[in-house]
Amino acid sequence: MSGNSQLDFFLRAAKTLSIPLSPRTVPPFQIYFRELRAWNEKINLTSIIEEKEVYINHFIDSLIPERLIPPNSNVIDIGSGGGFPGIPLKIIRPDIQVTLADASQKKVFFLRHTIRTLGLKGIEAIHERVENLPSLNCSYQVCISRAFASLPKYLSTAMALRAPKGIIIAMKGPNVQTELNAIESHISLLGISIIHFESYILPFTNKRRTIIVFGQGKSFT
Repeated sequence: MSGNSQLDFFLRAAKTLSIPLSPRTVPPFQIYFRELRAWNEKINLTSIIEEKEVYINHFIDSLIPERLIPPNSNVIDIGSGGGFPGIPLKIIRPDIQVTLADASQKKVFFLRHTIRTLGLKGIEAIHERVENLPSLNCSYQVCISRAFASLPKYLSTAMALRAPKGIIIAMKGPNVQTELNAIESHISLLGISIIHFESYILPFTNKRRTIIVFGQGKSFT
């Protein structure tokens, strides 16, 4: 895509889902895409490499939970991989503090390189296995993960990292009901509930996604 068509395409896709993207925030995504494609030749970051597909399936998809994240939150992206959703969220939400956690040292090298290249502040990448994250004794107002693990595994990790009254955001595919059934009785024992649930279709595709937010208090809806 040319620069202008890329800009128009990205902005139209964001507008479809009411994502607060502006022309000013697009250049970092263009740099991010170039770095992702270059590094993907050396390490396996993503199977999606076509430009439009990266912008929709990775960037737009990562930005959809933005409106669910309270101002000035500290956020952990568990199993960040190529930086999704943590880096796109940080680009348009400079107010949040972000920790990207991944078990792959090579992926963490990429994440740190990308953070430096984009000149992002208030974001770090840590090399840690998921099961060891609770031992860091850190707490986060928002725990988020994008199709990283089953809901039971993800919730067990996120609950140990969640700050009091914090929220846990799970980004999943369309077939999530079986996982929800498996944790239905468990989440009440954890003292949390589903406070927000929504399905959406990615712009210019027929791909359905689901966002589930766990926490306490009244629903976002």
